[in-house]
Amino acid sequence: MKAKFYILLLIIFSTSCSQQNSVEKDEKLLSLLLNNSIQKSEHATIDIIYNPAPSNFKNMTVEFDFFQINFVNKDSLRTEVRYFAVIDGEIYRIGKGPDCIIFSKEIRWNSKGELISNFKMWYEKNSIENELYTKKPEGALKTYNNEMVTDNSLPENIKKVICK
Repeated sequence: MKAKFYILLLIIFSTSCSQQNSVEKDEKLLSLLLNNSIQKSEHATIDIIYNPAPSNFKNMTVEFDFFQINFVNKDSLRTEVRYFAVIDGEIYRIGKGPDCIIFSKEIRWNSKGELISNFKMWYEKNSIENELYTKKPEGALKTYNNEMVTDNSLPENIKKVICK
């Protein structure tokens, strides 16, 4: 009986540690993306707030984790708020529609003009000092294709609230 209890306790502890580790990785990935993409002239700091599921996003109940990002401009003390979800290494900016949530896949280009959409794979293979560009660099060969964003592999808990 004691052995079953300790095994159950170990499973719960392992699961919670694994989930916490995943959240930390997602937060770090988001931070790397935003810090490597931020315009140098903005002089902004980034504050990341984690919202675990189930949660409330702009008066709508959601069953997925998301992050609130506060961009604080040091010069004017102006704050801008954005919301993001990290799903399997891909980052989505989220917003509120009339009765649904709008997901917009974040994409960047590297200095060679290569399109980056899976940031986890990008940072595993590259230096975090490599800057990412929000606009396609001059002479870049690859173009952005809307089909890349239409991803049918999104989890069901997101598909049910996404705007159609």
